[in-house]
Amino acid sequence: MQLEVFAALVGEELELVHRPCIDIDDEQRVKGVGGGCSPSRRVLPGLVILPALCNAHLHILDVSIAEVGEALPLNDLVALPTGLKYKLLSRLSSAELARRVAAAAARMKRKGVLYAGVYAELGRRGLQLVSDSMARAGVAARILGQPLIKDFTEYLQLLDEAKGVGLDTVFDLNPEELDELVTYARQIGGQVHVHVSETLELYQSRDYEIVLEAAPTAAIHLTYLGKDELIELAELGISLVYCPRSNMYHLGRLPLLSLLPELLERTLVGIGTDNAAWIPPYVDEEIMFAY
Repeated sequence: MQLEVFAALVGEELELVHRPCIDIDDEQRVKGVGGGCSPSRRVLPGLVILPALCNAHLHILDVSIAEVGEALPLNDLVALPTGLKYKLLSRLSSAELARRVAAAAARMKRKGVLYAGVYAELGRRGLQLVSDSMARAGVAARILGQPLIKDFTEYLQLLDEAKGVGLDTVFDLNPEELDELVTYARQIGGQVHVHVSETLELYQSRDYEIVLEAAPTAAIHLTYLGKDELIELAELGISLVYCPRSNMYHLGRLPLLSLLPELLERTLVGIGTDNAAWIPPYVDEEIMFAY
């Protein structure tokens, strides 16, 4: 089957091609993008084709508590285990959580998001229901488990099960435990993601220096980091993930987005939407806001 569309973004540089011909195989996969469609082509004049999007940082369980506590300080709202969100999530049944997560994931897919890095709160219960719900929606997800309490053994168990864990800060563990967790993740092909300098308090505690020592898979938020600090993280091969709408919403501040082109030359850089309770998990909207 051939489709003629208004435009397509093609290749690693997302080159804009006007009125391309899209070849689709019998399994509904794109075989090629070019010119010269046959007369029997299907014409979709208002459509723009682009590669699938990745939401690189998402707390999708938060969609179950949409818009609560909007006026609270960030720490009172989302800190593990005492934040309001954890109290509210723990009161909901697994069936209700799964229903809301599946609905949110389906909406993401309709908006072109087929990949995601997802923090899964609530320990093994959250891990399982998020994994199942994302799979049912057809969104490929790197699930990053979060334990019910900040305990090294709990993180190790989730890492074994999910091949990924997510930390709210580097201070969730002591430096030796964090080093061991990251080392073990590398050994088993897993990932460790960490929120880094999301708040001024964390930046002033020099949390990024601990990240430089441990070198986890990905550093999230980076709200208060300067150019030299970001480049130092990038040169270690640590993936960097920005969540600009969340930072502006909760903190009234944007990360150093102007450095993105330079960082992309050094490491993998992603865009995430963060907490689904307050920021819709749509990457196209996040990109428009960022740029």
